[in-house]
Amino acid sequence: MTRTNGIERMTYAELVALRDRIEEAMATARANERAALKAKIAALAAEAGYTVAEVLGASKRTAATKVRYRNPADPSQTWSGMGRRPLWLIKRMAKGEDIESMRCR
Repeated sequence: MTRTNGIERMTYAELVALRDRIEEAMATARANERAALKAKIAALAAEAGYTVAEVLGASKRTAATKVRYRNPADPSQTWSGMGRRPLWLIKRMAKGEDIESMRCR
């Protein structure tokens, strides 16, 4: 006798909703883990008497590129408004979100 998993009995719409919830949870977890890592790095640098910028060096491109749009689900994902639109922005706009709702203020 085979045992069926609950996921196999879900409708397509239920599976899509579940996938969306999982993607949001993953983005939140990633952002939280990234923030915790940044705090650890900053603490280690400060303990040694340095700033993070002194340890890692500042990138000229990073300093010159102004962030104009930020992914609300993962604030580490940004776009300057120049070049190709990033996938996260394309997906959010496909879901009906307005690009202005993601503009940095």
